Amino acid sequence: MSITNKSNEPLYLPINTTPLYGKYERLWGYIFNITDEAGNKVKFIGNFVDFKGPYNKVEDVNWRIDPGQTLTQKVNLPIDYDLNKGGVFKVKYQQEFLINPKVTDNGEIVGQSKRANSNVLTLWISSSLAAPVSQASRPALSEA
Repeated sequence: MSITNKSNEPLYLPINTTPLYGKYERLWGYIFNITDEAGNKVKFIGNFVDFKGPYNKVEDVNWRIDPGQTLTQKVNLPIDYDLNKGGVFKVKYQQEFLINPKVTDNGEIVGQSKRANSNVLTLWISSSLAAPVSQASRPALSEA
């Protein structure tokens, strides 16, 4: 997936709410809104990661995307979402971003917060090829 800054100023995306981290192709939380054919929300089976301050600089926990820049990351949805029944799925994504963020004296990051929506992606996964992902085959987010 790709995220492009179409504005005229740098944007800052909170790392834990984007699919851009990509360590082991894993997500850091329920980032995508995925529904099945009946409109039911697909269960997130991955890990949740949150960052706690204080912070010294905005880039400690935000991706900076300059005007016109595109960031791309491979995403492996079946590792973090229960897609093992197969079928048709709709995938949407909403990204929060900050404009002109600053670090306060007490280490909090503040700035104008906005959201952007992705287009809708429709996936078809064959039920004969879909299989549950075992915990043993799911790489951990942390390194030893």
